[in-house]
Amino acid sequence: MAITHFGIVCSTVNAQIRRYVYPDTDAQMNTAANVGVGETLVLCGIGPYPNTAAWFAAVNAAVTTALGKAPGNPRCAVIDGTGNVVDVIMADPTIDSVPGMMLVLDANAGPGWTWTIDGGFVAPPGNPNPKP
Repeated sequence: MAITHFGIVCSTVNAQIRRYVYPDTDAQMNTAANVGVGETLVLCGIGPYPNTAAWFAAVNAAVTTALGKAPGNPRCAVIDGTGNVVDVIMADPTIDSVPGMMLVLDANAGPGWTWTIDGGFVAPPGNPNPKP
């Protein structure tokens, strides 16, 4: 039997897209998706889609409909115990972790920035318009 849907595995809380699943048949979807704790499997019709923009629109619509929110940005600053941003990764702080570090969702912060619970992110001096 042909596949009629593909799977979108999202983080349940932040609706971040974590991976796509294309099994050989629809019956294999749940097994192939290997959905983990804190994740949700969303189904989307296989298409055809006239272009990439239409495909992304279908994916976003499927996730938004299923989870009640648009897919979130998975970009996280990795913060050490002193408040320094030491790395940037794609993750969801509600289900992912880096031992000894804190993950905070942010679209701009990068290594060299600092973070505090009260002040948020601060760019290093001389970096007024940082690029992610």
